[in-house]
Amino acid sequence: MSYGKYDPHSRHELQSEQSWRLKDVVFLLGTLGAAGTLATVVIGTVVIGGGALLLLGTPIFLLFSPILVPLGIIATVVGGGFLTFLVVSGSALGGIAWLWNYFTGKHPYGSETVDYTAGRVKGAADYTMEKASETIGYVEHKAADLVGMGQQKTSETAGYAQQQGQQAKQASTGA
Repeated sequence: MSYGKYDPHSRHELQSEQSWRLKDVVFLLGTLGAAGTLATVVIGTVVIGGGALLLLGTPIFLLFSPILVPLGIIATVVGGGFLTFLVVSGSALGGIAWLWNYFTGKHPYGSETVDYTAGRVKGAADYTMEKASETIGYVEHKAADLVGMGQQKTSETAGYAQQQGQQAKQASTGA
């Protein structure tokens, strides 16, 4: 018989198929009984002790409530403010430490995402500058075309006026 190796042809029954022995049942019942007794004692002590504390503490609390209630409110507000200060300070220190590690080249957790986002922002800025340059070039080209067309129209109009003036002179001298 070898231990530690699985033998599919073995005739030994599995643990779950074995029947319960009397000593196993007695051990299980004894353990459950001890746990139940301990739980009952602990729960009973807590309930009875809490009730007695409430019975004895209520008159004292009612007697000192004009002092205790404002003190409790003040303690809650001050404690909450102190905890808020601790959380904000810890977050700020953690952020400063992360930035220090990032800018000194230690690559803290999340720096890949920051680098990727910075690359995307730089790419968007470069793309915007490129498109702005193209648009400015297009507008300058169109403006030059319009100025050229205006000069051509002006010269055509001047030529037409001269032609009309010459025809009018010929008509007046010839008549």
